[in-house]
Amino acid sequence: MVITNQFLIEFDTYDSVTASVIVERFCTGTKYITKRTETPSLAKYLPLIKDAGAIEQYLFGKSRTTGITVSAAGKIDLNNASRLLDYLEDRGVDGRAITIREKTGSEYPADFPVRFLGTIEAISFSDRTISLDIKSIIYDVKQEVYQPIKYAGTNNGSSIYEEGTADLQGTPKPKVLGDCSNANMPMFLVDRANEIYQLSSDPIDTINTVYVGRAVITAGTAFTTRAAFIASVTATPPTAGTYDYYLGDRTAAEGSNNRGCYIAFGTTPNLQPTFNATEGWKNLALYSEDYTNAAWIKSNVTVTTNTDTAPNGLVVADTFTATAANGTVLQTVTIASASYEYSVWLKRKTGTGAVAITVNGGTTWETKTLTTSYQRFYVTPVTTANPQFGIRITTSGDAVYAFGSQTEKFSVPSGYVATTSAAAYNHSAMNNLWKVMNLRGFALDADSVAATNAVNSSPTGVFVNAETQIGAVMDFLADSIKAYVSDNVEGDFICGVFKVPTSGEIVRIFDSRILLGAPKISKIRQQDLDRGIPLYRAIINYNRNYTVMNESQIVGASSGDIPFVSQDWRSVVDETASTLTKHLNAGERTIDTALTVKADAITRAVFESTLYNQIRLIVEIRVPYAFGFDIDRNDVIQVENRIYRIIGKFLKFPSVDNRLSTNAIVLQGWGGVVV
Repeated sequence: MVITNQFLIEFDTYDSVTASVIVERFCTGTKYITKRTETPSLAKYLPLIKDAGAIEQYLFGKSRTTGITVSAAGKIDLNNASRLLDYLEDRGVDGRAITIREKTGSEYPADFPVRFLGTIEAISFSDRTISLDIKSIIYDVKQEVYQPIKYAGTNNGSSIYEEGTADLQGTPKPKVLGDCSNANMPMFLVDRANEIYQLSSDPIDTINTVYVGRAVITAGTAFTTRAAFIASVTATPPTAGTYDYYLGDRTAAEGSNNRGCYIAFGTTPNLQPTFNATEGWKNLALYSEDYTNAAWIKSNVTVTTNTDTAPNGLVVADTFTATAANGTVLQTVTIASASYEYSVWLKRKTGTGAVAITVNGGTTWETKTLTTSYQRFYVTPVTTANPQFGIRITTSGDAVYAFGSQTEKFSVPSGYVATTSAAAYNHSAMNNLWKVMNLRGFALDADSVAATNAVNSSPTGVFVNAETQIGAVMDFLADSIKAYVSDNVEGDFICGVFKVPTSGEIVRIFDSRILLGAPKISKIRQQDLDRGIPLYRAIINYNRNYTVMNESQIVGASSGDIPFVSQDWRSVVDETASTLTKHLNAGERTIDTALTVKADAITRAVFESTLYNQIRLIVEIRVPYAFGFDIDRNDVIQVENRIYRIIGKFLKFPSVDNRLSTNAIVLQGWGGVVV
């Protein structure tokens, strides 16, 4: 029996003759043309796909549960025996978007769901075949340079002071990310004549400590503009033994020196200067998930707590029911005037009346269109002092679900931070990753950030002052909490925590529905470095010391401080003695993390031990298209009496003469937990 599924492929090309992007369209089977009433109208898909290819998608790599998150990869072959496609030799194809759709009905695009969304890494030509090597869109993100801003080396001593001398030219500027409040980071001398140092090319919220050697230097004058800072320290040095500083302007464009953080010493340092600092901003909304708290002022609204499963996967969403017209739930925070943004997840429960949100006490209300699914809504940022923010339900009797209020000094809603009695920084691994991706123009899905933070919101910090790709920072942050970062067919960047599968996470149970009516399961060899042998010891490195000092440099250090500044990391260990008793070859694993708190590192060590202190199977499960496309990486499935977390997915798209036996989707599952 031959598979009848038809697949459509669309990809962008650049035509230098017309100086425009042209979409190329091909299909399996017979030619397909969209209807005149569809968009695009009367688009032709030529039946020149020789092999629709195979896509491999993994969390960490084939048969692996550790290491870096990898992008999906595959290849598509086009039939060029007729030479009709020779024109592609003159097109720009590499780096362009590609989409694979499956025809499931007659209406385009509604009945043509996307099965793969990615980019073309390379195109190659042979006499009869054109091959497209494709990658998922996360590949493009990971290849981006983490710090594209370099020193120009153009200081002139009169109008330019922050670009360094010629010896700094081309050197990446330093970047502080998150909680680096005890990181002992080096600073870059950018102007010797005025003892000006750069701490970060991004704004700093707080300079926690400045050291020379390990002697603490007193903070002097804080400046709110770079121009005022430069004018002051170049005209009159700071008081001897102190430093003046400028924290940076987050509204300034990346690359602008107005955005960076600088200090100037009043005395030339006689030992290496280092610093501790905190980057980021806070969720100022208190009790962000508990609207029954007195911090939220209710008018003509009753609030019932914990009534629905929120986007973070927990039953923490509250119900707001209007008891009269224009019911409101509002909170005010006392803070200086600035530009503030407010966001909240809302879902319709009952009624059809208008629902609006505000950040300035109702001076302006922004009406939002609610559905029966959660959406994160936000207001246009408003400059105001003491922002008053919250929700208004226009019609009496209407009810909505609300979750996750966030008020922040930013232009768009950043990664969600849960709060109780105090404002909280956005320092979790995924919140820091959100900041990294946002600065490069990418968006990490808000729902998955909230869900990941609900599992692990430990503060993290990263300092980089060398050539680095975004992928390295992404993987470092993700591995700090045993998370992954990937993309889905909707083109969203998503994240999650990798953990032992549980029955409460099951998305599908397979039995006779598995291909050919019988389970097609095979155990496969693990490709992790330990080959599946259990671990008896997990070592977690945390709170990195970014400036290792020798004896001559640590003048002023306390006896308790010396062990920290003389080595790279602090470490914690978790051991499972019974594992070593049972498995004589059981090993240990050391993980470098961006974690900054000892208790969180201990939790991470225990988590690693729980994952790997016993044998857990990796299997391949062959399932039909009808079920396999709806299952993604990190989902949990049950096969017979065992449950598995999906760590990989192999899609073989139907092509000419493919048979039923080759057109299944192969899932890689890990765990094998008996239920």
